[in-house]
Amino acid sequence: MKRILISMILIGSLHLQAQFVDFMDSSSKNKFLGLDLSTCSPETNKSSKNYQKGYDCGNSTISEYLNLNFLSPQLLGQQFYLYNNFMYWIGNNSQSDKQATLAMEQPDQYFSGSGIFMIVIGTSPYLQQTVTSQKTCPAGKTLLVAQLKYNDGNSIACWSQDSICLSPTDKFAIQITSDQDNTVPAKSSTGSDAQGINWMQDSGPAANYGQAKGSPRKIRLVLK
Repeated sequence: MKRILISMILIGSLHLQAQFVDFMDSSSKNKFLGLDLSTCSPETNKSSKNYQKGYDCGNSTISEYLNLNFLSPQLLGQQFYLYNNFMYWIGNNSQSDKQATLAMEQPDQYFSGSGIFMIVIGTSPYLQQTVTSQKTCPAGKTLLVAQLKYNDGNSIACWSQDSICLSPTDKFAIQITSDQDNTVPAKSSTGSDAQGINWMQDSGPAANYGQAKGSPRKIRLVLK
């Protein structure tokens, strides 16, 4: 009985440390989750039509990050990367003859979707300064920030970003939608290094952002 009680206490304490507990993705193309999934959490979902085990997101990276405590001493000050299922989408977004003609005739209205979508999330000082250098959190809370980026094979552009103040026992979800967002400001100069590279400069959405109507375009960090 004592051993069971100790195990329950340990499980309870681990649960309190479960910072990242849900990933929600309502986009219809270039999804981060499996094709038929709109959410992934440690809980098990049952219905008459499907049976989804906890952590089974159709994306191993997200599955591994569920219940990860971003404020633990081991992870504090770091940043992490989550990628969409780009190997599937690149193959399914390949241009047909009709699509290729459309892309040539109306380049301002066509989005190939053949690139890679990426989420950068964490508490690293670099990421905090890049996303929101002016925001501070109350005592006992830490600033967690996230960016949604798109790599078209030629450049990487930030399409959306968000931040949230977390206490050690808070839980949060990552929410991805295809809604348009305006959280990425225009480029600002923060100085360059000896090679002339401005590492704090982040390219914002280009013309293809408005064209990617079904793809991930907005990220939010939501308290649970």
